[in-house]
Amino acid sequence: MRDAREAHLARHGELPSAAVIFRKRSAMAGFAAALTQLGVPNRIVGLGGLLSTPEVTDVVSVLRCLWYADANAELIRVLSGPRFRIGAADIAGLGKTARWFASRDVAQQPLSPETLAADSVLPDPDREFTLVDALDQLATMRDLSHVALKHISPVGRERMREAGRMLAALRQGVGGSISELINATVQALRLDIELAANEARQYAADADAYANLDVFTDLVDGYLAIDTRGTLASLLEWIERATSADETAEHVAAPAPGTVHLITAHGSKGLEWDLVAVPRLVAGEFPGQARAGAGWLRTGEIPDELRGDAAARPALNWRISETQQELRDRIAEYREALKDRHAEEERRLAYVAVTRSADRLLLSGSFWGGQTKARPPSQFLTELNEAGLLGEGLLGAQLPGESDHESDPSDLAEMTLQWPLDPLGARAGAVLRAAEAVREALANRSSGSSDDDEVDDVVRLLLAERRFALQEAAGLPASVRLPDRITASTFHEFVEDPAVAERKRLRPVPQRPYRRTRIGNRFHEWVERRATTALGTALPLACFEEADFAELDTEGELQPLIEQFERSRWAQLRPIAVEQEVTLPFAGRSLVCKLDAVYLLDGEGSAKAAERRYEIVDWKSGKSPRNDDERRSRFFQLDLYRHAYAQWAEVDPALIDVSLFYVAEGVELRGDEPRSLEELEQIWLQAADKLSG
Repeated sequence: MRDAREAHLARHGELPSAAVIFRKRSAMAGFAAALTQLGVPNRIVGLGGLLSTPEVTDVVSVLRCLWYADANAELIRVLSGPRFRIGAADIAGLGKTARWFASRDVAQQPLSPETLAADSVLPDPDREFTLVDALDQLATMRDLSHVALKHISPVGRERMREAGRMLAALRQGVGGSISELINATVQALRLDIELAANEARQYAADADAYANLDVFTDLVDGYLAIDTRGTLASLLEWIERATSADETAEHVAAPAPGTVHLITAHGSKGLEWDLVAVPRLVAGEFPGQARAGAGWLRTGEIPDELRGDAAARPALNWRISETQQELRDRIAEYREALKDRHAEEERRLAYVAVTRSADRLLLSGSFWGGQTKARPPSQFLTELNEAGLLGEGLLGAQLPGESDHESDPSDLAEMTLQWPLDPLGARAGAVLRAAEAVREALANRSSGSSDDDEVDDVVRLLLAERRFALQEAAGLPASVRLPDRITASTFHEFVEDPAVAERKRLRPVPQRPYRRTRIGNRFHEWVERRATTALGTALPLACFEEADFAELDTEGELQPLIEQFERSRWAQLRPIAVEQEVTLPFAGRSLVCKLDAVYLLDGEGSAKAAERRYEIVDWKSGKSPRNDDERRSRFFQLDLYRHAYAQWAEVDPALIDVSLFYVAEGVELRGDEPRSLEELEQIWLQAADKLSG
């Protein structure tokens, strides 16, 4: 695959689209690791294959620990992984801790022999104390020298407590967005950092390193969009089905040059790549063994006659059998028909796999692949060879019929690994030396003996961020770069507290979507539609589709705002502009203003433009100001609107009135003391001087 990609690049000047097509998903992870080791970008396609990748397996393991109390195997994977690196002895100690708690009540007093005997007769799963329960108990214990933890080392106790608190924090998000829970799990496990720093992914960009997690999240979002429950439990059930069913429908991305897709033959239907490889073409895998066996005669199977695809399945005519021997013969014929049907389906699938290539097709197989007996070449490979369709490969035109070895000749020593694995791998020494060099650079810088040119750009940025935080905590001015674009809606926040305003701008934190805010947004939308509809000044709420306001109590929350508006003086007027965005030069920068509504007042239709007056209105769904300082602050925005529209419409600012209308209270505030543009610029620059020092 590596050589074929390079040959295609040399011939065509661009990398080919490529795929490795498998009969079963189980081999995908091994091939992906081999391609990665050779520096070939690759991506496993489909949920079933993604579940075999380490990063996705880690995420699913944590999700199962959050929901299932008996997810012992998954918990062991999480604890022994690179995030916590807990060894086998401490994990065994956690098992002993679980047994210690299982023999005691909630007050940690030993249970009576009668109670324990009753549990042994008919065990109650809800009363079993699992490893997950033991970890949760450990995370809440103040005294880590408790006798229950005597089999766990001090370091193991600290790491387990950290793991337990991580799971407890993640469980708080189980009832919310599943996508956000997955993202929180990735960050809690530090998978984003691990993937970016993984030595095996040095060839890949960050986007490629996170590709498997991104595709997994997309598949989860697609499932939750059609799932009627949309819970973590239903998601885990879906994942379980995808793991057990090898032919689950896959989400297939379009072939893309540069990245090799690893995909099953079922998922490759209808797609085409420049370069296609079909490995493991051996008997027993491709074609695979028939799994139907006795068909619907197996326990728990639905009779073929009741299936929707009954016409396409072999028929067992058991009703016309007069003797037991005839019935046995018909069952034998039925079994053979099932085998023939399976062989036909495998042949169709092989046809799909070998016809996906637009330029070059690579076929391969091996006698030994982890089995105790050698596997001969697939009949499909043999037929292609006999037909003379195989070109010169590594072994020449002659296809070997049997192995030269009586046992697996591969070196089993290479499968021996140290556990738990060192997350730094072979780079551990280099990384530790680099960390020590950074510590020395930081120490030299703090003592003033370091030259800035000797410090890496990333380290310099981190130091600047640290210095800014220290200066801010000490009340000292810090040097910051002010924005090139200013919004009128945040002008008063910057003037009142420039440090807080800049912190919010540089590091915006998502805010909870308060109901009052959603109601205000809906009211603005209603006013905009009312102004642009052909119905004139009347626009009942019924004109909107109910889905537009599904999350609101329209009668109890939105309708009162509409009634207040209809009683206002603007109800009989039609605005000349709604939701208009205007940008004007301001203090050497650009100021962005979004005007809710602009009205043309007296003088409308007059030939003299000087006789016209304008009014800019800003609709507010919150509470009106309670004092003069609040009122003055609120009118910063309207004064900016006045000058922005004046420049845009080329009119005198003195001809523009500004008003705030608090719809819920029916309170109207008018701007009686307009500020000049120069005065507003001076106010902003004074606040900027406070910030920059």
